[in-house]
Amino acid sequence: MGAELAPSTPSREVAPPGTAAATLDTFLRLRFPDYDAFSSFEVIAPAGSARFVAAYSTGPAPFPRRHLFGLYLVEDDFIRELATIDVESAELLVSGQARQVVARLSGRPIDTWGPDLWFAVDGSVGTHGSSFELLRWDGDRLTSELQWFSAIPGAAGELLDLDGDAVPEIVLDDTNPFIFCYVCGVQEPGFQLQRWNGVAVVPVELAPFPLEASDESRQALDFAIALVEADLWRDAVTAIEIVERLEPDNDELKWQAILIRRNAETRLREAAQAPDTAYPLLAAVFAGEHATAVDYLATFDPFDLVDLHGPLTAGTTAEGWETVVAETLVDYADRALTVRPDLAPALFLRGLGRFWLDPAQADLAITDVNAAAALDPDQPLYEAFANLLTP
Repeated sequence: MGAELAPSTPSREVAPPGTAAATLDTFLRLRFPDYDAFSSFEVIAPAGSARFVAAYSTGPAPFPRRHLFGLYLVEDDFIRELATIDVESAELLVSGQARQVVARLSGRPIDTWGPDLWFAVDGSVGTHGSSFELLRWDGDRLTSELQWFSAIPGAAGELLDLDGDAVPEIVLDDTNPFIFCYVCGVQEPGFQLQRWNGVAVVPVELAPFPLEASDESRQALDFAIALVEADLWRDAVTAIEIVERLEPDNDELKWQAILIRRNAETRLREAAQAPDTAYPLLAAVFAGEHATAVDYLATFDPFDLVDLHGPLTAGTTAEGWETVVAETLVDYADRALTVRPDLAPALFLRGLGRFWLDPAQADLAITDVNAAAALDPDQPLYEAFANLLTP
């Protein structure tokens, strides 16, 4: 849902060395007459008696302009503009709209990443989206280091100390709210992570160990990553904990583990809240909790599951999106079975989804469901459904 963009350069020439104005607000209104209003806050003061102030535009941005962020030295009636920059993330499109209106824009200084000053700027974009941008001031230039957009309201990016060292990390919301329609409330949670490595803010990415690592460590990490890619989140957490025990001093591994846990905890929490979620079946599937999904299906009469347009979807948020339900079951089950080919619940869900998508291909569905029944004869739903499909 989000997009990381390259750094930008200041969008305007700075003002003359000094300008007289009654207040900073008056200065800004004269300097930028197209903007409705500004907010400001004091930054860590540089040497000297002048106040160091950050200011940013609020309310609707004047089309086709973007919102702006600036740094100023203020002393009595003397104001010096150090630099300004367009807030690029305030111009991202939402649902094809040509003009963006930022209803809320706020700035927060960050002073724990090296000697430079950093500012996090976030806002509400369009009807329900949110944006996040990271700005950097090195004493000479103001640049945009990171931009992110989320299609859901709230915080597209959050500053959180995830490892307890008092240095914040950036958690970027990568949730997909368009599984069905936006207002249907069915979401596939997801997060990306950026961190300060002592020199720059860098993304945390899942990556295998280099060849010089031991075979045991490399194979264990490869398996953990495969489980993530298969959306088997509970197993992925267990697997990455094993790798951590093998490589307790590996800093890159520590961050991969944090990223995996952050995503797993959110998805597993959603699955555990069923049936209070918008659509419990997919909440369980998104978490890789295929057995939980089967338990939910077992609350229906097996005959009712034959018809995808029956009680499983009729009158629910999935009504009208039945094909998406079936395709999602097949997709998630397929990927789970590449890593865990003996996962009976995933075999059943894939068979069920295949039948829903094309009842004429019932032979493939029967194969999957019979395999599930053979692997787990204690789940009566498998055999009951197989009997309904078998001529």
